[in-house]
Amino acid sequence: MSRHPVHIGHLIIGLLLAAFVVLWALVETDVVDQHGLRWLVPLPFLVAGAIGLTATALGSRRRR
Repeated sequence: MSRHPVHIGHLIIGLLLAAFVVLWALVETDVVDQHGLRWLVPLPFLVAGAIGLTATALGSRRRR
């Protein structure tokens, strides 16, 4: 029984979509104001990039 391969691009896009939905909800409920978005908007890109690099490194290490 083989495992289904993880498509890293799909993982990253899904994480970014979920993060921006959370950011949108925080703005709509007035938890975060406009000035707080200046440091919150880049955060999903950094987190998704780190997860993508980790998944790529772990995936290539397992194939060897």
